[in-house]
Amino acid sequence: MIRKEFKRNNETVGDFENELHNLNLLNELKHPNIVELLGSYTHRGKHNLLFPLAQGDDLAKLLTLKDRPPYFKEDETFFLALSELSSAIEVVHNYASERLDLKLIGCHHDLKPKNILVDRNTFILADFGLSKFKKATESSNTPFKIGGGFYLAPECEDYEGGFEKHTISRPSDIWSFGCIMADVLTYMKRGVDGLAEFKSKREIKIGSFKTYTFHAGRHEANKGVTTWLLDLEISGTQSDQLLIRLVRSMLSMEPSDRPKAREVTSRLRFIAVGAYVHSICQQYDILSQTIELLEVDIERERFKSWAWSIKSTESDGDPWSYAIDTKFDFKSILKHLTRVRDELESTLSRCHDALNPLLVDLRLLNDQLTCLLPIEHRERTRARLESSLLRTEDSSFLEKMGNALEATALHKRIGMLATIKRMSILVFERSKECRPDLRLDPKFVQCVEDFEDHSLAIVKKADETPERRVLVEWIRYGTHWEGPVSQEMVVRVEAIAELLNSPTKPDKFRVLHCSAFFHDPSRFAFGLVYEFPCSPLLSQQSLSPRTLNDILKISREFRERPSLGDRFKVAYDLAVSVLEFHKVGWMHKSLSAYNVISFVTKGLKPGEWAKTVYIIGFNRSRPDEPAAFTEGPATDDKTRKYQHPEYSKKGLRFHPSFDYYSLGIILLEIGLWKTLDNMTKGWEVPSRNDFREMLVERRVPLLGHSMGVGYCNAVHACLGGKEDLGLQLEAEPIDGNTLSLLNFEKHVVEPLSQCFA
Repeated sequence: MIRKEFKRNNETVGDFENELHNLNLLNELKHPNIVELLGSYTHRGKHNLLFPLAQGDDLAKLLTLKDRPPYFKEDETFFLALSELSSAIEVVHNYASERLDLKLIGCHHDLKPKNILVDRNTFILADFGLSKFKKATESSNTPFKIGGGFYLAPECEDYEGGFEKHTISRPSDIWSFGCIMADVLTYMKRGVDGLAEFKSKREIKIGSFKTYTFHAGRHEANKGVTTWLLDLEISGTQSDQLLIRLVRSMLSMEPSDRPKAREVTSRLRFIAVGAYVHSICQQYDILSQTIELLEVDIERERFKSWAWSIKSTESDGDPWSYAIDTKFDFKSILKHLTRVRDELESTLSRCHDALNPLLVDLRLLNDQLTCLLPIEHRERTRARLESSLLRTEDSSFLEKMGNALEATALHKRIGMLATIKRMSILVFERSKECRPDLRLDPKFVQCVEDFEDHSLAIVKKADETPERRVLVEWIRYGTHWEGPVSQEMVVRVEAIAELLNSPTKPDKFRVLHCSAFFHDPSRFAFGLVYEFPCSPLLSQQSLSPRTLNDILKISREFRERPSLGDRFKVAYDLAVSVLEFHKVGWMHKSLSAYNVISFVTKGLKPGEWAKTVYIIGFNRSRPDEPAAFTEGPATDDKTRKYQHPEYSKKGLRFHPSFDYYSLGIILLEIGLWKTLDNMTKGWEVPSRNDFREMLVERRVPLLGHSMGVGYCNAVHACLGGKEDLGLQLEAEPIDGNTLSLLNFEKHVVEPLSQCFA
């Protein structure tokens, strides 16, 4: 234990009683970062308080050490300790005891390094002799008396006004805490000598009076502090820079502009997690360079994807709403991050002696970190992981990844996507022949009816007795196409056929099975043969395809519309399908209500027609490759309305976000349950950009009433196109298409999933 003794005089009696009262209140909370009162006694007129002995003295002493103490060797430990200290200040500012049924507001009034104890790797708030607690209904304003030293807030006293004392409140504690954080960061980056230099830079002279406060008077900032923080920010890590920005806000000259203790705690927790993540990523990079194993790369990407999901909360609007402490279990996350760091150190230490070091524990820790996330963040993590692993264009690596991941249920889906993307690349590179079984002799195909730009047909081979109904999609070409362009067309058709024929397609690909393709010279076209969906309850003969555009027209009447749940599900299924298609490196390019179909049967009511939908119209689709041949935008009026205004510009290649724009119009039609032509009837539109702006301003807001805010925001994000879905969410380098995909997952797919969950 350690004993605090009060001198024997009348003034100290009040100080003793005030601190004893405060400590008894705080003992009720049992906060791990507030000093615990073990007991008190009076002997021979001297009052005494007893506390547990802190193993590291106080913060003032720590900041004088030439070498960092063992428990603070890593920067992330300082960040964590500051976040824990902030949570102690937060409960002092907003005291609440359920057992006592008591709510108070408090101020410490004497925050400085000497009053912060250091116990191993933890900071503990102490010395509550000047602290005040008031009823929650009262103001925290209190006349300033004494305390603080160089850490005093500018509103405490007026240096140029005869040191007149003024009213202070909880923001005064925030100022003092900001000063302490600036000192701690300086010590972390520049040691004891840096602290001495920082103090000298803060020197302020007022007449014969000299001080080293962090301000230059009641209404004047200290230029030395401003310059010092800027210098630290330029040379600091990302965590350092975030801390400095927080310190700047805490050192606002106007008290009301400073963040509240709760906001400081939230931000510090975010910074602490970021510091641990940065350290772990560095260790993973070293491990990956030390041993070249695919499993290491996968676990590294899994961790980075988890970290990206956590970080993505930073850009959700309110600069203080980082949600680490509300959305996530902060303590559990820190515990698991510490274990990941320790396990990586252990793996690095033994990897030199093992040909294949065991990665089971790292895999398990990644599993546990993922389980700590809310459902929507798990989906966000999965999308980031799949996008990062599939970003490569190395077909041999994709083959290796597909084979390696096929064995585990956890990674089987990624392995399947890797296989599909590899196949797409190989076809594009013309490095293998198309499967012979996909080529069909056109004499076996009998077209019986036009269906938009497709045909309903019957396929019957000579050696087959039963005939079957199919949907034929035409990929047309011109008589002038020859040489490399015509060769590219053949490759394109083969690629689409093989991609949509793959038995490993994920269920979320809302596409029909392509069983074959054929060449019909009389039509100047290739035909892709799509099978009708199979159902044990329905015969193929009873099914008839309907486009979404037709369904919208036929079921306009309110009573004939699909249920709200069905509409949400269709919207989500379409968005996920587009997302999945982009992951394997293909863009659709012709999304519209004419290329979304459903299969209906006789007797089925129109309101039930759109329960299950499929995307067709891949005749213009292509790989997301700079060298891939592109045909440019469609020329027919009904399809052009769905195309992004930028795509019509000469020389501009198709961007994945253009598909998102087209999808946004489809989602708008589903939400308002009107065709695009119907909802824009009578509009006089000077340009394509004007058309988009009118949709966003006149029609999208209506979705809030019919489909809810989440759905409305998702559609708005789509129609914002490249701008809205290209926002920078992370610091690490990432290509624009992948970034656009991740934003689409976050701002569109995720909100839609919550609409019908």
